[in-house]
Amino acid sequence: MSPLQVPKFVNFHGEMSPKQFKIRMALGDVLKTMHRIEQQQMPVIQETRPSDWQCPRRASNNELQANDILQILKRTDVEKARNVRNHFLETRDLLGQSDLLQIMQDMPKGGQLHVHFNACLPPENLLDIAASMKRMFITSDRDLLTEDDYNQSEIQFQILSEEREGLENLFERHKMRFQDFLHKFPREKMGCSVMQWLISKLVFQEGEVYKTPEEAWRMFNIRTRMIKGLFNYETAFKHYTRLFLEKLQGQGFQYAEIRPNFMNTNQLWSDDGNRQFTNQEMMEIIIHEYGEFQRRSNQALGGLKVIYCTPRSFSKENVKASLKECLDFKLRWPKWIAGFDLVGEESKGHKLKYFLDEFMEFRVECEEKNVDIPFLFHCGETKDDPDGNLLTALALGAKRVAHGFALPQRPVVMEQMVERGTSTLARDFYEVFLHTEALRDWLTSKKADVEIDKFLVKSGTVPPWAMDDDDPMKPESYLRLTYPLPNRSRRNDQLLLRRRDDDDDGYGISASRNRGYRYQDNSIEELTKRMDSLTNNFTAVMEEVRQQREETNQILKRLLPAPS
Repeated sequence: MSPLQVPKFVNFHGEMSPKQFKIRMALGDVLKTMHRIEQQQMPVIQETRPSDWQCPRRASNNELQANDILQILKRTDVEKARNVRNHFLETRDLLGQSDLLQIMQDMPKGGQLHVHFNACLPPENLLDIAASMKRMFITSDRDLLTEDDYNQSEIQFQILSEEREGLENLFERHKMRFQDFLHKFPREKMGCSVMQWLISKLVFQEGEVYKTPEEAWRMFNIRTRMIKGLFNYETAFKHYTRLFLEKLQGQGFQYAEIRPNFMNTNQLWSDDGNRQFTNQEMMEIIIHEYGEFQRRSNQALGGLKVIYCTPRSFSKENVKASLKECLDFKLRWPKWIAGFDLVGEESKGHKLKYFLDEFMEFRVECEEKNVDIPFLFHCGETKDDPDGNLLTALALGAKRVAHGFALPQRPVVMEQMVERGTSTLARDFYEVFLHTEALRDWLTSKKADVEIDKFLVKSGTVPPWAMDDDDPMKPESYLRLTYPLPNRSRRNDQLLLRRRDDDDDGYGISASRNRGYRYQDNSIEELTKRMDSLTNNFTAVMEEVRQQREETNQILKRLLPAPS
């Protein structure tokens, strides 16, 4: 070949450009990695290696006193409980009386990842806004004639322009102006107000949540479709964003990563229903509202980012277009894009392997643009990960997976995630280990005598993890009467009651680990300083809680010296 000749890269499909060759070589490396790990995994005996959980710091006198208070409050809370191992919704009404919950709500927290942005606040917020909108319509999949019709119907909301309102369509759902529906709802027949009925449609009740995975997903999707129309128009989106930021501040969070869905059918409508906003315009609204909040609150939060999400049910062409838009957003707003994820029921959508070509092309293009957009995949959400998505995520270099139920069934993958520092997102500490017989009995069969001795997350083989609650609205995981806040403390309050050996050091270590794995850029130093400053004052917060309850005060006077 002469020096002036351009090299040609040839495969069975014909000639390739240098860029195509680079993508093909990278894809080959990924496939080799996946094959190697699959071979390693076969002979490995699944086991966990318990290791000591060493505290990384020496406790100060203030911290020791705070821990004494914490342990006393835990004991008094346990005495109030029906059973500390009950399911969350069985004890939700008691949590409003919990001293421990108030402490956890007030304590400083690093960040909140994985925020399903349309399900963070009590549904009253969105329903109240919808009631004021002239162009808001409510739709039903059946005539609402009998009580059974009301109970069995699937309800949705939609902003409609005058033109779209008048269009006749034989295949369309029944629709009615929402303001008219509010006045005509048969309160006496249903035995509740219209808002109470709508809320019951939006959130899971106790008898609805302990189902098969398929049934749980079906009910989840019904609620997702219902909340969509309440959320995806201009006034609601802006107001909701403001409230969300206020609640983050109120619960002591310093950072959050929100997950808007950028598919076309999720784009925002104008209040009059005449036009849809582009994805770029939706990003601009988020950035503007965050900037205004920071100005009003004197920079109360340490940061906010967006995880670009698109459905796993999309075609290759659509996912490729979404990846391109994600890269465009990163180039336009470098500090705002946290990563890329596929959303939707894992067992129903495409495998991650299906999009390998698109993912590798995306990786190469990111390298060419000198930007880093990590994969933050939903995967391993089924018991045994039959599609091999955890392995694919590891081979693709994912920095975080959610929620990794199947990880303990893939010990080699889990071990390599530990080595690479891949973070696992769990809604609760125990979530990663739903496969184990003891925990499955505890969570589904209500065996109150099952003791979880030394949670498995303290094992040295467990990947870095973080606690998150995706959809606090849907399972009623906010407390209506006392704490209508965005969540994050409620289920973990239950966890601390279950654990006999958890103290403020143990919880502090988990918070420290969460904090360290949450941030993708240099802002970690600033956020760490903010957290340290807040933590230094936290004993005073616990002292306030102590003083609020007469019964607790009497116990503390006997067991603790009076504060100097």
